[in-house]
Amino acid sequence: MGNQEPGLKRTEKARSARPYGVKFARLLGGTRPRGAKFMQFSRGTKFTQAAGGQRTLSRVMDGFGKFCHAVGPARACVIVLLLAVTLLSGCVDRIQKTEKLRDIPFEVLAKEDIPQEFANIIEQKKDMPFRLTYTDAGFLYIAEGYGAQLKTGYSVSVTELYETEEAIYLHTNLLGPPKGERTEEITTFPYVVIKLEAIDKTVVFD
Repeated sequence: MGNQEPGLKRTEKARSARPYGVKFARLLGGTRPRGAKFMQFSRGTKFTQAAGGQRTLSRVMDGFGKFCHAVGPARACVIVLLLAVTLLSGCVDRIQKTEKLRDIPFEVLAKEDIPQEFANIIEQKKDMPFRLTYTDAGFLYIAEGYGAQLKTGYSVSVTELYETEEAIYLHTNLLGPPKGERTEEITTFPYVVIKLEAIDKTVVFD
């Protein structure tokens, strides 16, 4: 009797030293797969990646089996194939619609060459960043501004203008004063206006 009590005490201490949670034997039937790694999501719950993956795969296979039994194996295969084809065709269609067809030639306009009506709209919007389009006499005008800047020397460059199946994409950059250039503490409103042949597509400011 005297030899058993210390053993019982050691067992109780060993059990109390284990982390809170469901016993491993209760989850995996007393066996632990070799190489299994523990992932703890909350206090009181532990499981292995191996066991979790097996349970998930088992549920998927059971569900697919019930589906096949309900509609028949042949119909199930046809439905799965149709779903796969639909998903693939949707991905291909999206890629085609955003694929560049061609670079679009354009002209950067000086302020005096901007149509007066469009110039008036820009003047009203220039304090804040803006993106505008204007069509006149078979030409499309696109303007993008970056709002008020607190000193001189800023400019806007057009880095890309291209056409896709459904849209025209424009990308511009705001350029700061060149190194070594003398600047003045005067508020400026840098923007760019480009002119191109009219295209009946949406303009996307990328």
